[in-house]
Amino acid sequence: MMLKFCLGDLCLGALRFPRSICYARAEKFDPESPAFRLPTEPFPDDVAVVQFPSQPVESQLPRLTFYPHAIRYVRAQYRRYSIDMTGTYDDYLRKFSSKTRFTLKKKKRRYVEHAGEPIVWRTFRDPSEIDEFYELARQVSERTYQERLLKSGLPDTEAFRRELRELAEKDALRGYILWDRERPVAFMCCPIRDGVVFYSHVGHDPDLRDRAPGVVLFVLALEQLFAEGRFRAFDFTEGEGPFKELFANQFTECADIYFFRRTLAHTSIVLGHATLESLSHSAGRTLERIGLKGRVRDILRSGKLWDRSPRDSRPPAHDLAAVATE
Repeated sequence: MMLKFCLGDLCLGALRFPRSICYARAEKFDPESPAFRLPTEPFPDDVAVVQFPSQPVESQLPRLTFYPHAIRYVRAQYRRYSIDMTGTYDDYLRKFSSKTRFTLKKKKRRYVEHAGEPIVWRTFRDPSEIDEFYELARQVSERTYQERLLKSGLPDTEAFRRELRELAEKDALRGYILWDRERPVAFMCCPIRDGVVFYSHVGHDPDLRDRAPGVVLFVLALEQLFAEGRFRAFDFTEGEGPFKELFANQFTECADIYFFRRTLAHTSIVLGHATLESLSHSAGRTLERIGLKGRVRDILRSGKLWDRSPRDSRPPAHDLAAVATE
């Protein structure tokens, strides 16, 4: 497990905990889950951290709780958004107001005005196509702020590439690329498990942000996924945001819960991380109140404050396999 220390969009560093256990995510709240029994049970032997990513909860949990043998740290609590895909795409579109449908059409039209018509995009699902998809997606990912700042772009490892092939061999992967003429400008990498499509790794060229290539590709891919008629849901995974809230038609209250073995070192790490998170949120609220949050965010994501040094190729805190097995 890796715990990242971030100030807004800027990743300051990370700590790895090799002696860790990560439980698979439950789809529904379960009071008998180990996430709620662990405080009353002995901490697992020779384990530093027990993690419960995106655990369904029924109420707001305190950020920190100290038990005799463990520290419970609620890293984040949020709505996990998803799309119910049991109906048709036309049924799904009816959830939007006429104003929103007009806005989506306008975004598509603006992209066409820039890149030309027809829109050039492609779906990748066959094992023989995966290497091509991976190379194209990496071209986009290395230009995104997620990779430059958060070190969470599409992993640049041979192990991850093999994992994509293995998923494709099981027909458990969909990859999507959008082009601006000859140049790939947006990608989606979506593993599939038990009829659920996961919004795992995505990115778009920041230079085309005003043309919304990510939104255009998402709408095209979603319509195609509905047309396949074999999926029950599209899961936006952990975290919130206006984009997820706009397109989702259901959600589950979730929390990222960590249990650290209670030691002086772990106590210091958790308190430091929680303090940084609170500082980051407070700074964000202050900037938003004075009307500067968007401007500061854009400057940070542009990368103009530092040299674009060679990319750190470490894998993110959770990889595609972790998302697909949640």
